[in-house]
Amino acid sequence: MPDPAKSVEILILEHIQTALRAINGNPTYFYTVKSGSVVLDATLRIFDIPKSELPFFMVDGTLPPTMSWMPAKRVKVVLSIVILARQDATGNATNMKTEVWRKLGADIEVALTQDITRGGNAIDTRLEPRLPLIDPGPSQVVLVQQPLNVRFIRTYGTP
Repeated sequence: MPDPAKSVEILILEHIQTALRAINGNPTYFYTVKSGSVVLDATLRIFDIPKSELPFFMVDGTLPPTMSWMPAKRVKVVLSIVILARQDATGNATNMKTEVWRKLGADIEVALTQDITRGGNAIDTRLEPRLPLIDPGPSQVVLVQQPLNVRFIRTYGTP
């Protein structure tokens, strides 16, 4: 049963956080994530995160949702979320960075599609095309920006 003290949006964000924390290496994933390396605070500077905490994920649910009102005080909500992830490549070759970008993006996709209902709080989770944020220069930092939309229906007046 959902926690009545939390909004559906918070429950969905926490479920995403838990799903990303479950990334745990072979055979399902490429990387292993520390529990503290997935945060719901999008104000952190991802470039200041120590290498020992990588891969690191910031889940940003602050974009305004889209709402469609339905009969009987029901509202369909589309929650737009952006996950910003960082993992450093080994070596400076651009193809190494591209490989890290693809693997990290694949881990996000696998983790978030295990339960598209976000623990029964949503009717759908859709990952949009991830954005390439690869610097071709000498930096080893690789960022993945993964937008997603989570759809749910709730009673209007009961967030």
